[in-house]
Amino acid sequence: MSKSSRRGAEAASDRRHVFLISYGRTGSTLLMALLSNHPRVLVRGENNMLMAHFQRAYDALQSKFDADADVTSSPYFGGHLYNDAALAPLFRGFVEKFLAGDRKLDEYRVLGFKEAHYDGRIWTDDPEADARTPRFDNEVVVAELAFLKKLFPDCLLVFNTRDPSEVIRSDFNTGRRIERFAGLNALYHQMAEKHDGLVVDYSDIVDFGPQTQRVFERLGLTPDQKIVTETLAKQQGYSRLGTGARVSRVPYFVRLLPREDISFMDIQSVTLYDSRIAVISGGLIAGRPVEAWDWYVGDARARVVNFKGGNPSEYYASHIKEPEFLNCGFALEVFLPKEIDAVNVSLFGHPALRIQNIAAIEEVPVA
Repeated sequence: MSKSSRRGAEAASDRRHVFLISYGRTGSTLLMALLSNHPRVLVRGENNMLMAHFQRAYDALQSKFDADADVTSSPYFGGHLYNDAALAPLFRGFVEKFLAGDRKLDEYRVLGFKEAHYDGRIWTDDPEADARTPRFDNEVVVAELAFLKKLFPDCLLVFNTRDPSEVIRSDFNTGRRIERFAGLNALYHQMAEKHDGLVVDYSDIVDFGPQTQRVFERLGLTPDQKIVTETLAKQQGYSRLGTGARVSRVPYFVRLLPREDISFMDIQSVTLYDSRIAVISGGLIAGRPVEAWDWYVGDARARVVNFKGGNPSEYYASHIKEPEFLNCGFALEVFLPKEIDAVNVSLFGHPALRIQNIAAIEEVPVA
């Protein structure tokens, strides 16, 4: 065996596999980026449930297994190879090459993908509606995960969850029942226990919290804090905005807190001017007009400097046709002393958002 072949074999034997199991709006894209920005990790994005298609092909071959089909007189000549011992390595090798794509497989210690459709969805024809409609069966997810573990017994399954009410508010899954997401969360916890996997919640991912750090630990990886900070800072929200949406497109720096009297709030950007003035911009529709004095910072060392609401908002108006979005833009300016790294900001006397990781906010030079 040549040296390069030997190195390749050693790399393959040491390689770990990780699969991010999720449904939409659970932070799987951010977790994928956090992992893949590590120089020895390659976690690919969604592949339209390719593994489910492989599973059907695998099962179809196994159904034709014939221990006596190793002779040319058999109509299923070669069918004696349609068993796990022969099929699993073949399918596993193809999946690895598919995920590597244009990269050199031997350069990575961890390989995997994320998929946001592990929700048990089955499409059926609806003659009355002349369309295909989904129904949901948890046993589909159970079978899909069992197939993954068959091909990659060593793999780490990471299950992404999120508060169902926040999923609904993100407006990406309009019309989906909140009970469905609660049921998926419960199923994910069961499957994580069964397969020695991990459950990582959206709220933990956006802060690179202990659950997210545990993923790195289980994979034998040491996160680079600089890369982590840059990845979180670049992460953008990706929901389709609509009435009731509460989305922060910069979750590493701004978190939105539950408020009943805010029908719409979206944070597009947060920047730092003159070293200590944070400007938070986005869209806001509240139950009544908002003035500068309606905001309050929960730390006496900080203060609201200025607020401009009712600004023209071409961005929102181009996405949402309701007239109230035409002038829902706002900019909130907050003075933040250097010794403060996190602070809650209230609106109408109740917490509305949290500014955090202040030291890492990008400073914009003043011309």
